[in-house]
Amino acid sequence: MDAYQRGAELLLKGAIMLRTACPNCNDPIYKLRDGRLFCATCNTSVIVVDDSEVDRINDSEPEEHDPITKKIAGLSKQLELETNPEKILELAETIRKLQQI
Repeated sequence: MDAYQRGAELLLKGAIMLRTACPNCNDPIYKLRDGRLFCATCNTSVIVVDDSEVDRINDSEPEEHDPITKKIAGLSKQLELETNPEKILELAETIRKLQQI
């Protein structure tokens, strides 16, 4: 299956194509229904820390088996809903630290 077919499948399953581009291939990133970000061209998940720093996640093992990735995903969901600036900074810093592990 090529990138266009994967992208179409993602859209049919409720994903949203974002304006953010993959740092590896420069193609659009899709936001999946579960909140994860995914590049259909690279066929990998992506975590956007801020507009200038993007870390790709190796999809060689399922995310369910990686507790750090699960924690980052949970914190990212909290970050999306948070309105307190101090809490936003705290969550972002925690996510950044977890990604360095």
